[in-house]
Amino acid sequence: MLPREQGQFHVNVVATLVRNGVPQARAFSIPIRVGHVMPAAVEARGTLKADDSGRTLLSMPAIESGTGL
Repeated sequence: MLPREQGQFHVNVVATLVRNGVPQARAFSIPIRVGHVMPAAVEARGTLKADDSGRTLLSMPAIESGTGL
């Protein structure tokens, strides 16, 4: 691959296999940065909470996906 311009791009890959006779697949998106590009800021999802010692924590929802490869 030769980039035509600077920026952040993604290579999407799907890996497939057969495990115990059952076909499975998993998709991956691999970020590729070309040049002096800073990653975009991601807005945190969740709720700020304080633990018993007063430290601030970001409580985020768990999301189950896939088949447990």
